[in-house]
Amino acid sequence: MKILLYIFILLSIFSCSKTNIDIEKKEKSKRDSILAIRKKEDSITINNLSTTKEVTVGDKTIKLISKPKYTKEVKFENEYLYSTTFFRKKEAERNNVIINFQFKLTSKSKSNTNNFFPNLNVFIVDKNSNNIKHINEMNYQLLNKTDKPISYLEQIFDYKESEIFIGWVEVEEKLLDKIVISVNKGGNRKFEKENIVANFTK
Repeated sequence: MKILLYIFILLSIFSCSKTNIDIEKKEKSKRDSILAIRKKEDSITINNLSTTKEVTVGDKTIKLISKPKYTKEVKFENEYLYSTTFFRKKEAERNNVIINFQFKLTSKSKSNTNNFFPNLNVFIVDKNSNNIKHINEMNYQLLNKTDKPISYLEQIFDYKESEIFIGWVEVEEKLLDKIVISVNKGGNRKFEKENIVANFTK
């Protein structure tokens, strides 16, 4: 009788152990599947990347009015801020270039919100894995000097619904053929395939 009891206990232990192993295998398989899906979502096909000249995020619309290009220097007007002075031009350091374009930003709201400006996110694309990596954000600069009494750049939208800006960012020239730029709500760095305004991978 005791032998039968021992056998029963051993079988129970073996059965529980096997069940735990099966559960662990299923959990691992589930985790691997989730990771694979995420990797696929993060992955992009370079040949299918298309650009758009107009993107709306929230109550903001960015409309490109010049083709994205890269130069050694970009010129712009002072921002006419009371407390800060900006250069009228930005010159790239050696081995670098400045990606830039002009765009019109339209906002339905005034400047009383955090992260007011949409992000012009700069990504590099790994051509082997098709994965992307965020490396920077473009700067905003007024194309024309304003006579509005502003103390910070966003405040111009307390007086106007639309304004023309230059977006620019300095990058290493060796990275140029890997770069795409997409638009997000302010503070958001997630890659948006539908919101690409510049693509230098072609």
